[in-house]
Amino acid sequence: MDLIKQKDSDLIRIIAEGNPESGSAFMELYRRYSGRIYRYCLFKVSIRENAEEIFQETWVKFNNAIKNGFSIENVAGYLSVIASNQIREFYRRNKNNLQEVRFEDYDWEKIVCPTDFAAGMENQELIGIIKVAVSDLDEKYREPFILNKFNEMNYAEIGEILGESTECIKKRVYRAMDMIKKTLQPYINELSNN
Repeated sequence: MDLIKQKDSDLIRIIAEGNPESGSAFMELYRRYSGRIYRYCLFKVSIRENAEEIFQETWVKFNNAIKNGFSIENVAGYLSVIASNQIREFYRRNKNNLQEVRFEDYDWEKIVCPTDFAAGMENQELIGIIKVAVSDLDEKYREPFILNKFNEMNYAEIGEILGESTECIKKRVYRAMDMIKKTLQPYINELSNN
């Protein structure tokens, strides 16, 4: 059976039934969703080792939920909620041992320019301007924007994580984009004139 072509619901059924292909079915779901879940964990805790621990625990809990017969209709959303809960638990457990992750500490070159072209001075300047534009956003706009644009989560998934409606998240992302465009406009105009 070609698992790549299977729907998420079929893969979950294979895992839940304990079929011989259940390990491969789990790996296919992992292939589909691991990138975005890992980026979310890293975005929220910033320290790679902590993000990896939370990421692994998220997948263990997801696998256990399937095997315990939980109904999972939206895999990405379900994984995101588990990760969000794990992150909250992580901060609760470590509240006395952690320094607050500062916005400036994110790896902006990877977020803004994920390829090698981020080496030039002009790109460093652009990264700086984008950092300022995004950091100037109020948290209620910044987090949905980053989750949508950099973590590739859809509005419904973000809404599940943040406890907001899909429409609310959609509006916040659009407002964030408008605010960022206004901040970047002078820089864009300068580039156009050169």
